[in-house]
Formats: sequence, structure tokens, C-alpha cells
Amino acid sequence: MLSTNSKTRLLIGALALTLSASSCRVPKTEIPGTALPNFTAIELQSGRKISLEDYKGKIVLLDFWATWCAPCVREMPNVKRVYEAFHSQGLEVVGISLDDSISDAKKFIEAHNLPWPQIAEGKGWASAIAKQYEVFDIPKTFLIGPDGKLIEAELHGDKLYQAVAKALQPQSSADKPK
Repeated sequence: MLSTNSKTRLLIGALALTLSASSCRVPKTEIPGTALPNFTAIELQSGRKISLEDYKGKIVLLDFWATWCAPCVREMPNVKRVYEAFHSQGLEVVGISLDDSISDAKKFIEAHNLPWPQIAEGKGWASAIAKQYEVFDIPKTFLIGPDGKLIEAELHGDKLYQAVAKALQPQSSADKPK
């Protein structure tokens, strides 16, 4: 029979294994080739409805961010650089702010002259889109192909630039499905 101390250690070990296994799970939305879920939301700048389906046939970068997130603010000039370099070649960017305050998000967008569509529900982590995409940390990016399937997630810095450049390259005839 196990002592109380041994039972406690066993229980703690089992709990640790459970927690480490669940924290290692890759969200389905981050698996390349996965069809990503559609969403419909109100774009902040124009007030019009937009959805992911509006961008079918294009390369899309979804960028989850917030004004209070220092790494997001540091990464924003890079997203802007990528947008400016590749928008004319077909890249679309949709920003999704996880701010609790829509007015804070709007002020930031205006102050930083962000030209791509932005969405903010004003619900922070309770954002329906963040839940749909299993976003638990930010900045979080999803590079989506013209078919609506994930090319790659978690792209920042030079990796983002390189991945977008590669995604926009025309397929050679050898690469095209027959």
C-alpha cells in the first residue's frame, strides 16, 4: 500500500503530465493546410462588414494584436513594412485588436497610420474571433493562402517577410498540380 506522501507525489506527477501534455497541443488553426474558419465583423475605419471569405483567392495575413501588448507594438512596423512591400502584389492584411477599448484601438490605428482593415470587438481575450482561432497569446499571425488554408502561423520579423514573398511567388509549372 502506498503512503500518503507517495500518493501525493503520484497525484502531482500525473497532474504535471496532464498539464504539460495539454500545453503542448498545437491548436488546429496553427496546422499548415488547415482550412481556417470564416468570420464576419465590422471594420473599424469604414464601419463596413468584412469576412474572411471576402479575401478568397488572395494571400491574407491575420494579425492579432493589442495596444497594451509591447511585443505587438514592436512588431507593428514590420507588419507595415510587409504590407507596403507586398500589398500591390496581392497581399491583404486584416488586423484584429484584442483591446478592451475600441477607442484605444482606433487612436492607435490613426496615430500609426495603419492602412489595412482593422477589427476590434472591445472584448479583449473574450473576442469571438480570438476564440475561433484559439488565440491565447499575442502577437499572433496567420498567413492564409488563396484557398483559405493556413500557410503558416506565428510569423514575425524577417520570417514574416520571407514567408509572404514565397507565398506570392507564382508556382512553376513543375509545382502545379496536374
